[in-house]
Amino acid sequence: MKKESILDKFMTTKWLAWTFWTIVVVMVTALVFYTANLGKETPPIPQQVVSEKWEVLYTWDDIAQWKAYFQQYDLTDWGSMMGMWAYLGPDFSTDFFHNRATVLYDLYWNLNFWKFLLREDAELEHLWIKKSDIANITFLNDIEKGAVKEMVKADFKNTILNEEKTIYSEASAIAYKSNVVYLTKMLLEGDPTRGYPGWIIKDWVATHWKTWEKIAEVTAEKKVAQIAAFVDWSQLVISSPRVNKETWEKMDRTWSNNWPNEPLIDQDIAWVNHVVSLWEFLLLWPLSILVVFLGFKYFFTPEDKKDLQKPLKITKMFQSQKNLLWWVPVIALLIVVQMTMWGYLAHIYADPSLNFLDTHWLLPWLDNLLSQQNLPFNAMRSIHTQLAILWIAAGWLVWWMMIAPWVAWKDHKYPWLVHILYWAILVLVIWSVTGLYMGAMWMLPESWFWLGNEWRELINLWRAWDTVLVIWLVFWFLLIVSLLKKASVKNPFAAVIVWSAFAIAGLYVAWMIPFQKIMPNFTVDDFYRWWVIHLWVELTFELFAVWVITFFTVALGLVSTRSAVKLMLFELLLVMFSWTLWVGHHYWWQGLDQHWIAIGWIFSAMEPLPLVLLIVEAWNNYREKTFWDKWFEFGTVFMWISGSAVLNFIWAWFLWMVINTPTINYYTHGTYLIMPHGHVALLGAFGYIAIAFLYLVVRSNSLANNYVWKTKLANTGFWLLTIWVLLFAVPTIMIGFHQGWVAYDQWYFFTRLHETLEPMKTWMWFRILPDTMMILGWVAIFWDLTSKILFSKKEEKTWVIEKAKKVVKTVKKSVTKKTTTKAKTTTKKTPVKKATTKKTKAKKTEK
Repeated sequence: MKKESILDKFMTTKWLAWTFWTIVVVMVTALVFYTANLGKETPPIPQQVVSEKWEVLYTWDDIAQWKAYFQQYDLTDWGSMMGMWAYLGPDFSTDFFHNRATVLYDLYWNLNFWKFLLREDAELEHLWIKKSDIANITFLNDIEKGAVKEMVKADFKNTILNEEKTIYSEASAIAYKSNVVYLTKMLLEGDPTRGYPGWIIKDWVATHWKTWEKIAEVTAEKKVAQIAAFVDWSQLVISSPRVNKETWEKMDRTWSNNWPNEPLIDQDIAWVNHVVSLWEFLLLWPLSILVVFLGFKYFFTPEDKKDLQKPLKITKMFQSQKNLLWWVPVIALLIVVQMTMWGYLAHIYADPSLNFLDTHWLLPWLDNLLSQQNLPFNAMRSIHTQLAILWIAAGWLVWWMMIAPWVAWKDHKYPWLVHILYWAILVLVIWSVTGLYMGAMWMLPESWFWLGNEWRELINLWRAWDTVLVIWLVFWFLLIVSLLKKASVKNPFAAVIVWSAFAIAGLYVAWMIPFQKIMPNFTVDDFYRWWVIHLWVELTFELFAVWVITFFTVALGLVSTRSAVKLMLFELLLVMFSWTLWVGHHYWWQGLDQHWIAIGWIFSAMEPLPLVLLIVEAWNNYREKTFWDKWFEFGTVFMWISGSAVLNFIWAWFLWMVINTPTINYYTHGTYLIMPHGHVALLGAFGYIAIAFLYLVVRSNSLANNYVWKTKLANTGFWLLTIWVLLFAVPTIMIGFHQGWVAYDQWYFFTRLHETLEPMKTWMWFRILPDTMMILGWVAIFWDLTSKILFSKKEEKTWVIEKAKKVVKTVKKSVTKKTTTKAKTTTKKTPVKKATTKKTKAKKTEK
């Protein structure tokens, strides 16, 4: 008997399960440790920012209050802060950084040399002269330019961000005031070239609740000036040297690890980023080969094909499952609305100065209704991203409630509770969308924190709707546990569904820290934002995605239980090992220390590999099964799950390598190159599975009631969406490459200018083709799902009999053909054997 190696023992179900839980404990402990020590590495908020003459420019309270204004007007869904959030508008931090540097140059050469420094035309707006007077002016020579540059660099290096007091030089104080003027003009008058209509920020007047007498007033100009203080603090984070909070020694990098590159002060990428990027590529391929080897050696063996169980046969549905039918058309309608808004946003990306429908010559009222003044980009983007999260989450929860009775082999005690969840999601969607719009449009000046919009990208709900969502998730979790609490003890599939449901219901609470007020420090706030986006959406939903595919392929008789359980544990092991601390790649440039650059980067690219191996094996078995059956009852569901696995692979493999090495990400952070990664991930990895869940509900209802089932619309919608998501990646990657080249060749400031994107107009308008395909695909899916629920017809018995006869006839032909072939082979071989026997006897006689 062959002796088992250490690897053989490790790849058993017992050791994979033990290793998984060990990694869970280690990763969670590490995450808690870094969270507990967060204060040691985050940039501080000073009590005061003053000039050398002790003029107070702003205080700690101002930054906290003005951050609230920044959130209230949802500027994060138009521009970005330290490269985070939306990409249509400017990066506010980089603008203030670059503008401060140019003003310092202007001041230092003028004060020290009484000459002018000529730079690019883009910089002439900061000169205190007219372009027509340039020919009559004496400019600096190279030596004087070098001296000015050293003065500017010294000004930045001597500006220390600490908790007590940050002291600006008089020149930097003037630069700050210049930035206030710049921001006031942009936010009040708007920036049509970048899709911001302006005049959304309005005066605020507080009146007495009885007498209506005016108590207080804040003008729009004062609000913008206050927002400028928060933006200026972020400028200090990316430009001032990092300080050891225990020894207060200056380090050789900024709080943002030298992001962005700014040649005016010689700020550029550090060598450690190149080292980490090199090791990523060196380790990626051998580890990937190892995963593929383990997959085919231990998970897909010939013996496993003998253990395939019979496919799931549905003859009836539990009452709670029938109640889920009403969810399907509502979720499908949300998808259509959300994707139609995507077309609106794409139009603004292509030409921010135009309204969506230019019909002023024919229907002026419609042109006014759809104008950017009424439907601004930031408000529409906020609603668009929030609807995406809501319909995907709702689709996944439908699957849980659909599968749980089958796993437990019993229904809920009170099936009508599913209706409560249904109405809760409707109320949540309607009122949250209303609040997002009203908050961004300054219609909730005093209650925006509880009922309005949220500034955090992708999860924009504020406290009242956050609370409703948490209650909804907890209620749903209790429904699941009430069915699976006994089954989860012995069934690994049930155990995974319970733990992933617990994580989804529990991790969202991290988003509500602190509960009753905003988080003053942007870096700390963004740290917890990625907890929800990465750990809640990507980690816990990915854990559930693994369970979904393994359970589904086993239930359909495509993969053996033994292979599926082992592969599920192996995949869960990789997910927990890579994705828990892989959240660190979001922390490279927003204020945390550089050790995050080296944390959790390589295994995220390997994580989809076992998933793809599972789909490959399942697809092979599916082809064998359909060769004999000619009819696979869950082919549509399996098609969407297979598409999810493929796009999951593209997102976490190819697009990961494009943007997630530190060297590349340094120059492309906050550019269009990030867009395909996020969209393919959200739609491909998670959205496709949600659609598969909807089709599972509809198909189960069809089988239980013997309804006619047609797949033409579903197949059409699938291929329209799949081709769309791949075509959509092409123009955004090309535009992102162009921006990355500009950031490398010049500096990051120019990547976000409208003039930089002008040469890429053709690629902008190219998106009309994939976006049109996307909208048509979603409409086809919506109609297909809705018609299958509302307008289904009973399948005629004669048609069923004819189909059965065809299947039997095909099988008989195949069997007859094999039997005939075998008989012919035997007939041909027999004479040879007889002849051989006669020759042998003759030889014996002669002897």
